[in-house]
Amino acid sequence: MRTDKQKKKRQETLRYIIQNKSLKKQEELASELSAQGFSATQTTISRDLVEMGVYKASGIYQLPQDQHHPNYFKEEMKKTLHSVMPAGPYMLVLKTDLGGAPKLSVEVEKQAWQGIVGVLAGDDTVFVAFDEKEKQIEVFQKLKASLE
Repeated sequence: MRTDKQKKKRQETLRYIIQNKSLKKQEELASELSAQGFSATQTTISRDLVEMGVYKASGIYQLPQDQHHPNYFKEEMKKTLHSVMPAGPYMLVLKTDLGGAPKLSVEVEKQAWQGIVGVLAGDDTVFVAFDEKEKQIEVFQKLKASLE
């Protein structure tokens, strides 16, 4: 499909731009993409960044490290997660640096932990909803352990 090829090329170009430039705003990414011949809306760029696992560190877009490394999740949690706290028996609240929540939510979803019925990310906060109290406690303990 033509759009899949365009998306792949656009994401490859985004990856190259992020590796080689210190950019802080999506407008800068859009400008760089435009200079490379791509026309993309802010919504498209935002979706690409989430799919690619791009996050911000010190306000600058960063690419994720090797996601197949056995300690990848724990290392990402140490870099990204500042605190985790229960919010009632069926929800956890995770706090990150500003801009870190979308990446963190993707990492939590990749774990495919049982009992999670939804993950919602803002800029620096992630809400994780559960179908059972016991599952919330299990994930809470796993996330707390990743902070140690």
